[in-house]
Amino acid sequence: MEAILLGIYSFFVWLIFIKFKWLPWNTAWQVTVVIIPIVGMAAMILTLNVVAPSTADVRVLKYVVQVIPQVRGRVIDVPVEPNRLVKKGELLFRIDPTQYQNDLNVAKARLAADEAKFAQAGAGVVDASAGARQLQDNIQQKRYSRYLGREVEVLVERTSARSTLDFTGHTRCNKIVNFRKGGCALGDIAKVKVQECRAHSLYGEFVSKVI
Repeated sequence: MEAILLGIYSFFVWLIFIKFKWLPWNTAWQVTVVIIPIVGMAAMILTLNVVAPSTADVRVLKYVVQVIPQVRGRVIDVPVEPNRLVKKGELLFRIDPTQYQNDLNVAKARLAADEAKFAQAGAGVVDASAGARQLQDNIQQKRYSRYLGREVEVLVERTSARSTLDFTGHTRCNKIVNFRKGGCALGDIAKVKVQECRAHSLYGEFVSKVI
């Protein structure tokens, strides 16, 4: 490139000083003609070393970014084209979802089976709880059945929650007794004849007030 520039420069010097003789070819112009290419070439070489440095030993490095999926499988589609800019969020490749879909179906089936077992166990717990409650009621009723036909003393405490016509109270053994109002008031001790045994209480008829 330097030789070409010098050739062009020499051609213009020949035209100006020799061919057309626009300027005199004296000592001053001869020195100027020599200095100009030297200064120009030096400035060009320095500028190129700063702007576009050159070397005889050049190495080209190609950076490769490995893209590794987090799951294994057979790649069925690669929509990315070679030497094309890829933006964040774009699909690079598609893996065959058959294996994972089968695993998902198996997991859903197991979940459904476990939910059915859980529901069955819950129903068993409810049945067991109902059976235990029934057994407890039967035991309680058997305990109360020995009071049938007997007269018990009851402390009249309040009006029954089931009927405003009945009183509710407790015996000396802390048994709940309900009986029809009449002949006594709250706070009295009434003698009641037991006529019926219920799950958690006794029901009877007022006999008399205990003085």
